[in-house]
Amino acid sequence: RLLVEALGGDDEQAAEAASWVLLELICRGALPEDEAFERVRRLSQHIDPAVRRNAVRAIVVFEEKAAMVEVLDAALADSDPEVAAAAEEARRTLDRAG
Repeated sequence: RLLVEALGGDDEQAAEAASWVLLELICRGALPEDEAFERVRRLSQHIDPAVRRNAVRAIVVFEEKAAMVEVLDAALADSDPEVAAAAEEARRTLDRAG
């Protein structure tokens, strides 16, 4: 619960730390399914590039392809090369999944 709260809080360091386990939080159901994607979308626009990168990596667990492509397209143009690289890897993962 504390990790989920940290993702939406004002503490930048806590948000970054919690973002490292974002994928696991989603897969374990710690984030309610109906709000998980929107949370990831918001985090993909976070000021901290590490949080953006981790959000982009987590996008692959969702089924809404059109919405995922929108997030990935934005991340591919990110000013941080690691975020853009994470988006490229996520896109390759989605392409392999069909």
